[in-house]
Formats: sequence, structure tokens, C-alpha cells
Amino acid sequence: MSKTMKIIFTLSLVLNALLAGLFAGHMIQSHRYRPVTRFAEIRVEMRGPIFAERAKLARIMKADDFDQAAFDLQLNKYSDMKCEFDKKFMIDFNKKVQKMSVAERNEVIDKTMMRGGKHRRH
Repeated sequence: MSKTMKIIFTLSLVLNALLAGLFAGHMIQSHRYRPVTRFAEIRVEMRGPIFAERAKLARIMKADDFDQAAFDLQLNKYSDMKCEFDKKFMIDFNKKVQKMSVAERNEVIDKTMMRGGKHRRH
């Protein structure tokens, strides 16, 4: 085998090992966070409308002539939408938790508590 072929063969082995490691790491990580990500899909469908209502509220607040009646109306609309979102989230959350094993429930709690501790202020 020529020197060039040995170098190509060695590089090929190294690249394949790196690729296999990346793939294995991805599989471990995606499996590790799977229960927590199940809950992210609950929120997706209502996020857009809630953000739109919040943006309307911000526009009213930024207006040169503050309209208290419009602000109150929009604040109530935004609040009602958030309450409906929270209610729907809790119902869906309950359904998903009922289908989980004890280990999955523990993992969700551990991940949620870890995430909450790192990013939320108390």
C-alpha cells in the first residue's frame, strides 16, 4: 500500500469515528430530553395568537395619546387568552403525564427543576 493510500485510509477511519461519535452523542442527547420536549408541542398552537395580542397591547402602550379604555379592553383580552392557554396546557399536560412511566415522570421533574433553577429568578 502506498503512503498516499495509507494517509487516505487513516483519514477515512478518523472521520468515520468522528461521525459515529457525533451520531451516538445525538442519539443519547435526544433520548435524554425526550420526555421534556413532549410538552413543548402543547404550547405551539396558541403561541402565535398570544404574541399577537401582546403586541397589540404594546402598540396601545406606545401610542402618543394613551387610550385607557383601549388599554383596559386589550389587557382583558390578552389576560383571557393567557388563562385559556394555561387551562388547555394543564389539561394536555395531565393527559401526557398519565401516559408516562414513573422514570419518565421523574426525568421530567428533574429536567424542569434544573431548567427552572438555571433560568428563572426567584
